[in-house]
Amino acid sequence: MESGSMVLSNTLVADSWMSAPRWPDVRGSGVYVQAGSLDAVNCTLTHNQGARALQNASGTVAVRNSILYFNNSDTAQIGGIVQVTYSDVQGSWEGEGNRDYNPALDVGYCIIPGSPAMDAGEGSPAANDAFPPGLGASRNDMGHKGGPGGALWIDPVSTGTRDVFRVETGQLILGPAAMTFHWNTL
Repeated sequence: MESGSMVLSNTLVADSWMSAPRWPDVRGSGVYVQAGSLDAVNCTLTHNQGARALQNASGTVAVRNSILYFNNSDTAQIGGIVQVTYSDVQGSWEGEGNRDYNPALDVGYCIIPGSPAMDAGEGSPAANDAFPPGLGASRNDMGHKGGPGGALWIDPVSTGTRDVFRVETGQLILGPAAMTFHWNTL
């Protein structure tokens, strides 16, 4: 496969770290796009360390209605050319509807009532929240539980389960040859 495309929708990428770059280029601690295209919609990338949470080498990357905060020791969150709209990016990022406010996340990395990410995503009816877990009005909340796909999340409090699957360390790489995953699980 020469290139690939991927859509991350209502995805949480958290607690990943890069202990030392193993490649001559710096790759993202959460998501790295070498080539191809990535569309990230209503995602939360948080508490990923050792490199930027999202790094684009030479692909086409679009991010919307997402939160990129508390990554890379609170320094740069994104590297490379990335189109970002209606997202909360620490350190700011140019694009329509973007902001740089502490998103007020709970211990499960979900926004809490009163968060500046609540009702701050894209305003089109097709992007509106599902209830639950959407907060506030029907306008899209930023982050992985916002938008119409937010209702697909299992609430660990109501089901009584712990984590269905937890990635302790990891990296998602989209490249010209194949898509690869690297991680260690608990």
